[in-house]
Formats: sequence, C-alpha cells, structure tokens
Amino acid sequence: MNKTKDVYKYFKNTINLILITFKKQNDLPKINNGRQKMVEGYCVRCKEKGVKLKDPVIGKTSRGGFIAKGICSKCNKTKVCRMMSKDNAEKAITSGEAKKGF
Repeated sequence: MNKTKDVYKYFKNTINLILITFKKQNDLPKINNGRQKMVEGYCVRCKEKGVKLKDPVIGKTSRGGFIAKGICSKCNKTKVCRMMSKDNAEKAITSGEAKKGF
C-alpha cells in the first residue's frame, strides 16, 4: 500500500513539473512571425517607451555609432531617434524593417 502511494506521489510531482514547464514556455514573449520588433524608440510627445518607428532610416553618427530615425507611429508628428548597436542595425536592414541611410 505504501509503495503505491509513493509511486502516485512521484508521478503526481513529475506531472506538476511538466505542467509548470509548459506554463513557463507559454508565458514567453510573442514574436511577430519569427521577427522581433527591432526599431522602436521613446516618443517625447507621447511619453511612451517602445513606440514603433514609422519609415525608419538607419544612419551613422559622426563618432561611428548607428542611429535609427523615424516618425512616431502613434502621434505621427514627432521625430524619434534611437541609438543602436551595429548588429541590431544590420539585422533591421536585412529584415527589411529599416532603410539604409549611410
């Protein structure tokens, strides 16, 4: 009788671990058709982070850094800039999310 209770507890704990693992995997952030949102910025007028840039153009600064410039997609008025790493800039250009401006 004790063995069956121990086996039942073992399987119950194993199933709970599996269910917890699946819950954690489903809570991962969603990716849009395999592409991440690469070009987003902070709009000063809307005061919102993570605003998608409309028609972004990636350029180079005078010191060699990469910068994405575009228009806020929510208010359609404010110019938004975002400093980027070389890798993120190249990914955005190759995925077609931004135009190359340098």
